[in-house]
Amino acid sequence: LFSFFPPRFFCSGSAGRSYAKMMMGGANMDPMAGIGQANNASTDGTSGTGRKMFNAYLASTNALHVSDARAYMSLVAGAVAGVTGLTNFKGACAFLIMHFVTGAAVVVFKFNGKIDKYTSASGLFSFLTQELQKCSLSFILFWTLFYGLVYLF
Repeated sequence: LFSFFPPRFFCSGSAGRSYAKMMMGGANMDPMAGIGQANNASTDGTSGTGRKMFNAYLASTNALHVSDARAYMSLVAGAVAGVTGLTNFKGACAFLIMHFVTGAAVVVFKFNGKIDKYTSASGLFSFLTQELQKCSLSFILFWTLFYGLVYLF
């Protein structure tokens, strides 16, 4: 289910330079960071210390993929809740459970438990509750749609 996005957030050394060159079409992306210079020990911009550099493009890509996974979860969970006839608090509990299970699956299977490396969330609870309101609106839309299609018509 979550194999459609590889989580990437930091680049360091030659891997960071090659990824940056690939994304920029081989152009010199940032001469101050040493990207695109000749290959030697200190071209990664860290003076040979091997520190990782932050890549905003990869951070936004991760956030987009996690948002997409949660949006798909809310649509599917709403359809399942509507078809199974869940009403009132049972449907709301089904949404909350699916939202937290999806977030936990992303943390365990894609982030390997390292939330601070792949996202800007300050902790596990913060990551699990992100986009709760946005996803709940999609859930309610599909929940009422499928409940109406199955039980009213």
